[in-house]
Amino acid sequence: MGFGGVNNVVQIFPAERGVFIRESNNNMYRYSSYFWGRVLTEIPAGIIFPTIFTAIIYWSIGFNMTYAYKPILFWIILILEYNAFSGFGFILGTGIPNKQVVSILTPLMIVPQMLFCGFFVNQGNIP
Repeated sequence: MGFGGVNNVVQIFPAERGVFIRESNNNMYRYSSYFWGRVLTEIPAGIIFPTIFTAIIYWSIGFNMTYAYKPILFWIILILEYNAFSGFGFILGTGIPNKQVVSILTPLMIVPQMLFCGFFVNQGNIP
């Protein structure tokens, strides 16, 4: 979900940077209205992709089915994760103006986060 969230938005701003700077310098709109519009247009993707992922993966892996709230909790966590990484993608896209450089730096920024999020935790340590 993290890579999906970042990759969907990280290429947007470097491609639109010239138009955005020209239009904001001509006082056509404020910075905040552009970014709020960008964030609001990402909400459907931020719900649809985690929903499809949950529908396929949750039952395929065989997660806990004894409680009805567990799949819903899994879905909500995936939505929050996807949207958090989308925000991180917006930060990378606005901070790095070159599309090739941001494509190279995105995995370099995400993989260390996976080390600290529990992705490589020993299975014997998980209750």
